Amino acid sequence: VFFGALGASVRLAVYLPMLVHSAPPHLLGFVFAWPVFGAATTHILARKLIPLSVAAESANANFRSELVHARDRADNLALMNAGSQIEQRLRGHFEVIKRVAYAEFDISRILNFFKLMYDEYGNVVPFVLLAPAFFRGDLDLGSLMQLRMVVARVSESLAFPVSAYGQLVSWRVAADRLAALQAQAMEIRREQVARMQISPKDEPGALQIQPVNSILAENVTIRTPQGRDVLSNFGLRVEARERVLVVIPASQGKSLLVRALAGLWSHMSGRIEMPDDCMFVQGFDFPPMSLRSLLAYPTSMEGDLELVLHSVGASGLLEHGFRKSEATNWEDILSRDQQERVQLARLLLRCPQFAVLDEPLPSLGDEEACNLLASVPQDVTLLTLSRSRRLAAAHTRVIDLQFGVETTLQPSQPTWVAAPSQATDDSSMCDSERSFPQPGKRLVQGRPARLGRVPAATQRESC
Repeated sequence: VFFGALGASVRLAVYLPMLVHSAPPHLLGFVFAWPVFGAATTHILARKLIPLSVAAESANANFRSELVHARDRADNLALMNAGSQIEQRLRGHFEVIKRVAYAEFDISRILNFFKLMYDEYGNVVPFVLLAPAFFRGDLDLGSLMQLRMVVARVSESLAFPVSAYGQLVSWRVAADRLAALQAQAMEIRREQVARMQISPKDEPGALQIQPVNSILAENVTIRTPQGRDVLSNFGLRVEARERVLVVIPASQGKSLLVRALAGLWSHMSGRIEMPDDCMFVQGFDFPPMSLRSLLAYPTSMEGDLELVLHSVGASGLLEHGFRKSEATNWEDILSRDQQERVQLARLLLRCPQFAVLDEPLPSLGDEEACNLLASVPQDVTLLTLSRSRRLAAAHTRVIDLQFGVETTLQPSQPTWVAAPSQATDDSSMCDSERSFPQPGKRLVQGRPARLGRVPAATQRESC
């Protein structure tokens, strides 16, 4: 559109002075009036294309989203026998696409017919207006053809809005969608400014992410986008090297609290202070990548991956032929408990100062889950949010919001849970190796990224 408008402007600057100097007044009036008539009529006929194009973009996006959802959740949908419902939803989205396309075809047919007649009359009428002068002898054939060429160039330049109307509609639709997206983003930003950030440190509604040595939440109220309170007046302070378990009943804002602590939820009030070195563990959503990249994601840190996987009982990923440099869609390959072990391995590899865990290790037994959490180095502060007290043994403090009580516990000594590949190989292990090590003995000490391999002599020192 830009280069077309630029070319039309250049042609108009070249040929318009020639037309004004040599054309009769009635021809000059037609040259200026005809493009105005064409542009106005084109806009009247095709102005409905803008909302129809917006509706077409929305319908196509909904249809593609439904297809992607059906592809990614095919197994679960098949188990629920939801094939007919998915087909019905897809047919509904496709029906909308068809109706919008038919409406666009109807308008385009009328618009194309008008453009055809507009071009034909634009070519014939100048000859009709110049014919009297030619027959009177005021114009010879050469002058007539030259003047006709000048008229054609000027008319083509002035009729640019008519010929480029389709491109202008597409540009307008894309600009409107981007403007709506920007307006929504700015609205969310204004809410964040009002409720969380860009306010004095002691003012309610502020989220401070700075080099503090604790996690602080004061009078935090979490709301749904509709304004309903799901967690009211929540307060918490977690000091360095603490292990705190917060028990939040179901549907009481546990996952939303994690997002609020991370600064990702704007529908809240209160004051939150978070350290800058804090890792959040929630869900298992990763793009296809290698095993090494998965454990270090989103950074590129180095460490002993085999030792980290062995410490969480996931060394079978290497034993089953998964290459550390081969990109793989792990969400489709790993079982639920393997995904949870890999998440814990990521925590051990990064070893941050603070870590916030949302319902960690739900697929594992209580004892094994507590043992794995206890294997996290003591210099990592843990804040665990859960629906039950099943992980209380791996924490030093438990805050139960359901009953409004806080309990201080003695830190339990972690035991080592053997990986499946080691637990089945009894031929080279003595009796003390087949049982759990004595309390106080850990497989992982310090930051796993700086660990080396465990010497064989150390592993068999009790034999």
